[in-house]
Amino acid sequence: MNASSIINSSPCLISILINYRSQGIARDLLNFVYQDMLSLDIDILYLITDHVNLYEKLNWNFLAMVRDDDNMLTRMYEYKINTND
Repeated sequence: MNASSIINSSPCLISILINYRSQGIARDLLNFVYQDMLSLDIDILYLITDHVNLYEKLNWNFLAMVRDDDNMLTRMYEYKINTND
């Protein structure tokens, strides 16, 4: 399965600096994204990442290992806004 064959989206990279981690910043950013997407009538989000456990803690569902644009294996997640919030 290739991630780009499933999802047509704009790439976005957000990273929390080490000194600011574990303060709820990622959760707050994602909550902002959820509300913004709902305002556009989008209620299912997908992401690919190498992070393990972070998104599970934030109620994202692991879907599968997929190949990114560089043909590297990475994790694909799904988040259903209406059912999780």
